[in-house]
Amino acid sequence: MEAWEISALVEFSEAAAYSSLVSEASRFCAEHGFSACRLGLAQVLVAPAVRNTLNLNRVIALGVGEPASEAALERVAGIYQEHGLSYAIEVAPGAQPAELVAWLRARRMRRSVPTAMHYRALDTPLPADASTVSVVRANSEQYEQVAEICCSVFRMPAAARCLLAAAGSVSGWRHWLAYHGKTPIAAALSYVADGVAWLGWDATLPEYRGHRAQRALIAARIDDATAAGCHHATTETALHAGARQDPSYRNYAAMGFVFAYERSTYVRAHSLAPVPDATP
Repeated sequence: MEAWEISALVEFSEAAAYSSLVSEASRFCAEHGFSACRLGLAQVLVAPAVRNTLNLNRVIALGVGEPASEAALERVAGIYQEHGLSYAIEVAPGAQPAELVAWLRARRMRRSVPTAMHYRALDTPLPADASTVSVVRANSEQYEQVAEICCSVFRMPAAARCLLAAAGSVSGWRHWLAYHGKTPIAAALSYVADGVAWLGWDATLPEYRGHRAQRALIAARIDDATAAGCHHATTETALHAGARQDPSYRNYAAMGFVFAYERSTYVRAHSLAPVPDATP
């Protein structure tokens, strides 16, 4: 694939997943004020009840597939200002126009921690892996358990737990649990739509790390996506360079994912609030 095709695949799959999560699942927990709106091809996520991370208060895919504009940036600023929220704008390599980063800096947005974006074609077999855990696709009685594990690991508030649990009732979403014996030790989610599976929220309880639970969860979600007719899967992790050896990056690479690019995150803090972490 060409670079622009990879960028579109990765950015739009993540944007679709989070838009579905924040707009469709939120009807089950409306008291928390979640919302999502389109800005051209980009998605603007708003979560007034989640202020310790920008994962649910950010713009995804801006400048991908069509040029951004200064008017769009003003609209974004207005949306978050209305709620008194800090926010982030994700900027993929090649995002248009070339002036986009300069526009962000002129608006006092600072570059925060970047992320590593990955994708995998599903026409190649999964590598063998000696995981000692078993993985199941969660049923409706287990959605809360998945949400609890994910949010406890990522230190997310109750509103986020409500949102993740509610996603189980939304088309395209799957919840996953990994067991060591009879004990649930890890969880993850996936979103399947338009021939692409987005994988995210991989979380292993700290006391059970070392059982290769994440690799088992990746394999289960890839098998599910293949059975659903998907052609690609995408995900994001922390960067993996030098002394910073990110376990998720390593696990996804071991399961056949290809590093696509480093994505920049630009953050604007609300004047009355500290800047939270960009991602969980």
